[in-house]
Amino acid sequence: MDFTNPFTGTGRKQLSGEALAQAIRIDMAAELDAINLYVTHLEGTDDPVIKGMIQHIVAEEKEHLAEFEQILLLLDRTQQQKIREAQTEMQERKKAA
Repeated sequence: MDFTNPFTGTGRKQLSGEALAQAIRIDMAAELDAINLYVTHLEGTDDPVIKGMIQHIVAEEKEHLAEFEQILLLLDRTQQQKIREAQTEMQERKKAA
């Protein structure tokens, strides 16, 4: 998938902070896609050994997603602020419920 490779056609070996943030967002989308795909695999089997392995893989993908999010927050202060705002809004909605 060349469109997901930030180096395709650029000849660059280093990315600007903005370009790296974009690449990390693509990585995050790929992790979410993998999680969703593997969950459908879980739904497609009753074999406990296979389920256990796939559950392990799903957990690893979720860890990767969380790690990429931490990288993104280091690169993008606006994203960092938006996450804080969303957390505050969610807490307010929980209190109101």
